[in-house]
Order: sequence, then C-alpha cells, then structure tokens
Amino acid sequence: MRRLRMNLSLLSDVELADALLKLTGDERVVTLTILHHLNELERRGIFREAGYSSLFDYCTRKLRYSESSAGRRITAARALLVNPELEGLFLNGAVTLCTIATAAKSIKNNTTAVAEICNKSKREVEALVKAEEVPAKPREVIRPVTVSAPAVPLFPQEKVEERVSVKFTLSKETYQQFEEARAKLSNSINGELSVEAVFSKLLELFLKAPRKANQDSTTDSRYIQKQIRHEVYKRDGGKCCYVSADGTQCSAKIHLQFDHKHPFAAGGASNVDNLRLLCPAHNKLSAEQYFGRSFIDGFVKHS
Repeated sequence: MRRLRMNLSLLSDVELADALLKLTGDERVVTLTILHHLNELERRGIFREAGYSSLFDYCTRKLRYSESSAGRRITAARALLVNPELEGLFLNGAVTLCTIATAAKSIKNNTTAVAEICNKSKREVEALVKAEEVPAKPREVIRPVTVSAPAVPLFPQEKVEERVSVKFTLSKETYQQFEEARAKLSNSINGELSVEAVFSKLLELFLKAPRKANQDSTTDSRYIQKQIRHEVYKRDGGKCCYVSADGTQCSAKIHLQFDHKHPFAAGGASNVDNLRLLCPAHNKLSAEQYFGRSFIDGFVKHS
C-alpha cells in the first residue's frame, strides 16, 4: 500500500484524474458482472449447497458484504432481469446501485419509469418514488437500548438491565383487540397495565397454551407428536442443521420446518431419528436431491 501511494505521488494532476476516471469505469463493469453472477447463482440455487439459507445470507456471510450493500446488489440484480436497459445506463453512470435499488419496486409496479431516475441522486429518486407510490405503513424497528446504571449501585454486583426497543404500528382493529385483552388481564398482572406488561403476559399465555393435537395422528399421517417435535428442536439447537461439504453451517433460525431424512412420501417415519430441522431453502434442496429438481419444481408449480 505504501509503495502504491509513492507511485501515485509521481503522477501529474491530469494523469491522476484520468486514472481515477478509468478506474471508476472499470469498477462499474466489475459491479455489473457481479450482479449478473448473483442472478445466475440465485437461478441455480447453489447458495443452498454452500450452506446458506438465501442469496442475502450468502452475500453477507460468504461474500462479506454489509447488510445494506448486499440488499442493494440483490435488488439491483433482480431489477436488471426485468429491465435490461438499466445495464447500459449503469455503465455510463446515469443510474447507480442506490438509485436502482431505491426505485426497483416502483419500477416493477409501473409507477415509475426507468427514464425518470436517470441522472438523479438517491435523494431525488427517493422523493420521486415517495410522490408516486401509495404511502406504506411505517417500517418496524427493533434495536437494543442501553439502560443507564445508577451512579451509586445499590448492590456491588448489580448488572445493567439489557432491553430492546420495539417500534411498529397496528391497525385500528388490532389495537381495539389489544385494549380488550388489556382489560381482561387487568386483574392478573398486578394492576400494571403498561404495553410492556400486557405484551409480556400475552406472550407467556401463548407459549404455555397447550397445542391442539392433530386429529389425524395415525402412523400413516404427517402428524408429528409434540414430544418428538420438542426433542428434535432441542437436539438441533433451534436452527437449520444443514451443513455443506466444506463444513459451513446454515444459520437460519426462522421459518424452520421438520424434514424427514428418509422422505415421508417414500415411507419415512416421523420419529426423532428420521426428523431434522431445515430452513425452507434446504428443505426444498433435500427434496430435489431425492426426487429430482424438475419433479419438485413441477409439484410446486401445480400445488
């Protein structure tokens, strides 16, 4: 790096500016090539074999992009598939990753034309999209917050409480249901009727409530007994247990599905040894590996 800086110091002002201009052009070519690679990688679904639950997961964990950088590239790549004219505009600098990603949804919905975002800044495109699209509900925001410790702790080992700030909106009907639930719980939460207290109590009741058993719980059904589900979930650590050939572990913890190692359709049993937790992407991959991709694609298309 030091040698590179020394070499740059030998360039004249004109040479330095020309070299930088060429590099930015080369950068756009490389970025566009990356976008095409992302589209092809997603089309083949090979991020799954590599141990990732989605293209976004692959970009952040494997390619080491930040979440925002990964999101922009994936959104822009998908927009190129639908609007190939963006390619030339991107190469000549008329549009950028940020402006494409910002307007992608609006362009897809035909509320914004590609020509309208050319030679505009991200802020200008944001204003354009906001003016033309139907107002959306505010985004949900979840973030950790720091609770200040007292200047003089009451107890030497007293720890600072860890809390999370959650911000979201409710429909009027949902809020009315919440108020009704708050009224019904008023005698069971020691008189404290804060949103947090009611929310905590509702979660407690939900998690403790017995699950309704499937009436069709015979051995030839897909029903999985509660105890078996619990054992499998605990054994697999509450996350997708897919591991790639190079040892990469899938990190997905949401939308998990109970997968039969030996497929149920092929006579596999619904017991602890034959069940595992998989994310939707790896559950589908497992089915493709057993039945064939064309068969699964046809089944999904007609289901």
